[in-house]
Amino acid sequence: MFTRRASILILYNQDKEILLQHRTKDAPYLPNFWGFFGGGIEKDETPEEAVIREIKEELSLDIKAPFFFNSYEIKEGENKYERFIYLLPTTLTAKQLRPYQNEGDNLRFFTYKKTEKIKFNPFNKIILKEVFNFLNTLS
Repeated sequence: MFTRRASILILYNQDKEILLQHRTKDAPYLPNFWGFFGGGIEKDETPEEAVIREIKEELSLDIKAPFFFNSYEIKEGENKYERFIYLLPTTLTAKQLRPYQNEGDNLRFFTYKKTEKIKFNPFNKIILKEVFNFLNTLS
């Protein structure tokens, strides 16, 4: 049994940079960290339905058929978490998206190298590396 299940969407642009959000100083989880867009899966909701709902809530975007990338199980002490990662290309810029951001206090596209210098959950760094490796295989 999982303590929490979550769906994450990673938007990426033509330069294979990924969009991250900066969490506020008073965020209940990982305040002042950079992180992914997405959130918890509700009862009777599929991971894909959850990511579509979360992106609508967080960025006011209506998305369809995001690409399922991978799922991860994370154990922290007695807690066990499950994360479903989806990818979706975008032609929108951070400047175009910022007015629609409903959570966090900033958003930005990052290269892998730039993510090495930001405050980020250590487990998410594993996901980042795998996503960037995958994006580099795309033409």
